Amino acid sequence: MRPFLLFLMLFSVCSIFSQDLTICNWKGGKKAAVVLTFDDWLEGHEKIAVPMLIEKHVPATFFITLNNVSRTKENIAVLNKAQSKGLEITNHTVSHPDLTSIPIAKAKEEIETTRDFILDSVSGGKSLTFAYPMGTKNIEVIDHLKKNHIGARGVSAANEGALKYDFVVTEDDYYRIKTLRVWRILSQSKVGKWMSYVKKEGGLLTFMIHSVYNDTVSKGWDAMPEEFLSNMLDTLNSHKKDIWICTFEDAIQYHREKANARIEVL
Repeated sequence: MRPFLLFLMLFSVCSIFSQDLTICNWKGGKKAAVVLTFDDWLEGHEKIAVPMLIEKHVPATFFITLNNVSRTKENIAVLNKAQSKGLEITNHTVSHPDLTSIPIAKAKEEIETTRDFILDSVSGGKSLTFAYPMGTKNIEVIDHLKKNHIGARGVSAANEGALKYDFVVTEDDYYRIKTLRVWRILSQSKVGKWMSYVKKEGGLLTFMIHSVYNDTVSKGWDAMPEEFLSNMLDTLNSHKKDIWICTFEDAIQYHREKANARIEVL
């Protein structure tokens, strides 16, 4: 009989020979997934990063700190345009506190207030993912995130061992995703090497970026020149044949669903 596939249309089928049906580890049969993430929502994100990402057709994730968002009509329009063009606008709390040093009730408020803002103000925004301010977390924070978020990224440094496809052993591991900090010591050649590492290991690599600047936008934390970002996006695009460049939400959602999906031949 003709085989019927019982899984979400998001998935890609890697093999359909005879009864050997398998779901690809990553969308489109790509060997690995890479996510570009920007923390805090800084001036350079609005004025440099968003337009450049749209122009070069590179998806990315912006973890916004609500107190950094100017609640003007113009700024909200930028957030909405970013989301509509495939850039993820999601949660990095209201005031960027150490969530482990404040009462859990206050930590929950920091998380949920920003999530509510995104759901109310950013059309298409789901706020399903999170980035820990300063990377600090505990089991109370993780347990709360599980209610409305599918994954979270910290600031713990990624290494080649963290890039394997089976990077999740327990449910909590989706809320402890490691990352690669991008700043002045990371050369373009090193960016390319990390792309090769993740392609070899088959897992998920996230890049963490803070401020982006040029002659008219001032430097901030971990300042990255506009030209560096442009070259980095070109490097990422050069690997698109083998690597799925996507948002953090898409990567975590696909990995979760693939782990729980099955194919039945009828």
